[in-house]
Amino acid sequence: MKRILAVILTVGLILGLSAMPALAEEPAQSYNVSGIIQAAENGMVSGTLTDSADPPAITLTVSGTITDFEDHTATLTGTVSGGIEGEIEATVNDAGVAALSGEITGADDVRWWISGYFPKSVADGKFVGKVSAAPPETYVTGITVDTETGDDNVEVGKTLQMVARVEPGGASDKMAWSVKTDGSGAAEIDMDTGLLTGKQAGIVTVTAKALDGSLKYAEMQVTVTEPIVTATPEEQPPLAAASSEETSPNAPSYVIDIPGKVDFGTLQKGTGVKTKPFTIKVTDAQIDEGKIEVRVHSTFEMKYKDQSIPFSLHNSKAAVGNGEIFAVFTGSNQEENGTVNINTANIAYSGNYTGIMTFSITYENDGN
Repeated sequence: MKRILAVILTVGLILGLSAMPALAEEPAQSYNVSGIIQAAENGMVSGTLTDSADPPAITLTVSGTITDFEDHTATLTGTVSGGIEGEIEATVNDAGVAALSGEITGADDVRWWISGYFPKSVADGKFVGKVSAAPPETYVTGITVDTETGDDNVEVGKTLQMVARVEPGGASDKMAWSVKTDGSGAAEIDMDTGLLTGKQAGIVTVTAKALDGSLKYAEMQVTVTEPIVTATPEEQPPLAAASSEETSPNAPSYVIDIPGKVDFGTLQKGTGVKTKPFTIKVTDAQIDEGKIEVRVHSTFEMKYKDQSIPFSLHNSKAAVGNGEIFAVFTGSNQEENGTVNINTANIAYSGNYTGIMTFSITYENDGN
């Protein structure tokens, strides 16, 4: 048990610093504090917090022990000495950006409230928070995570603005944003603004954590997709491998739109065969004396939580295997419809399954 707690605290407590904006018109006996709080391998916690005055108006020395850990939440008990003295009881939640909230009970049952967060996942233990003689008037009781556009996907290299709505009205909507991978995708997020940037195709989980001391948080899954690929003879995208024949000076001008992904959405085991259609198109083409062949370039993959499931790829005529010709474009024949079929009996996890397709393109010039 101690080993598990030590690992969690290394992630949840030993974190980095970003500036916390000062609150306007702070009530009497309220301090914005910062400092380093670290956890040792044996679960012992220690740290010193001060306000920003020079010299500090208040100094707190925290010494405690992690006594329990369940559902991403550690329980901290110990003592506080310095400008405020007493016993501390707090909880530290490590879902996404770690946050701490608790009470300090001094002599004659005088109580102080402490809350704050560890902004970044680096091992320096810096903490940003607030100590106040009064708790917040309205704690957050619920959070809903969404996006500004209502979309639940973002292309690699593009951004998606995340938003958080809190309950009840009047509660603080100040959030700490974080993102973690679900095994395949990757993304980055601005901790303060919630602006998400896609980095690698797959599924990621975005977390919004309230910073009012309530320790409430909510999550949303976002699919990171490959960019929509436009292939030309002069410049091939990463998903397509072009043959050297395309460099012929007699090659006509053309553009091929290649599907970078097929997104099945949420699938559940045992619901039968699912089919997803897609289309490859040629535009601005002059192919009077030649043809364009499109082959399946690599094995298509349907993935979720590191599980790959079998599929079948079809064009308008028949099933097409890896390395085989998927479409041939000549003259006015400038479009090919395809489908990807999967059988949900092979699914172990219910979730959003996204597959990535790659093709190779060859242009053959029959003229002089």
